[in-house]
Amino acid sequence: MDDFELGPYGFNITYMTEDDALKLADAIPVISAACCIVGVTPSIAVFGDNPSNFSLIGGNSIGGHDLPYAQVEMVVKAICAAITTGKIEPAHTSRPSIMEFGITFYDIWDTLIEVDELKRWLLSRNCKPPFFFGADASNTPDYLEPKHPSFSPEIAAAIKAWEAIQDQELRKGKTVKAAVTEWLNTHYRELGLMHNGNRSNSAIERIATLVNWETSGGAPKTPG
Repeated sequence: MDDFELGPYGFNITYMTEDDALKLADAIPVISAACCIVGVTPSIAVFGDNPSNFSLIGGNSIGGHDLPYAQVEMVVKAICAAITTGKIEPAHTSRPSIMEFGITFYDIWDTLIEVDELKRWLLSRNCKPPFFFGADASNTPDYLEPKHPSFSPEIAAAIKAWEAIQDQELRKGKTVKAAVTEWLNTHYRELGLMHNGNRSNSAIERIATLVNWETSGGAPKTPG
């Protein structure tokens, strides 16, 4: 048995995976959180030229596979912005000196977020990466699957629009119906709200009317 192994001599050793080891943590650094959200192992992220930057081992690819540097960078920035705006309450905040600012204003290696707080924020963004949510990450109801024999694009779009505008930022200064309409106008292609190759304004109007829960009218209320 090697000196670094536990267990009786002669036993085949199966080590804990990095995923399982990381799941024991109550709080994780911003860079690790971003990697887990994107779906890459945090061990390929290495310290960049300052505490608020990083690079990925192997540069742009490993074994011929492109590495998602851009995606990890975007998620790092999103997490740090959420900390700045109060959407995420960090367990510990660390800032590098002003001369060492990189892609964020935070030390992404030392700023920590509790896993439960991170999951709460992810759910508020309607994002359920498998690392944090397991089987629930793809827990899409059958009736929202296009392959379902009774699938209705407008019903699916209405449910997704309702879920999306639970984000108060999307409703700020707007009526519910206006917020739904704006969201549908942005996502109509992926939702299949098309007619003869163009956006179906009539479908969007029907869905926005259905989703609208402020049926009493009046000026839009500022959420919060």
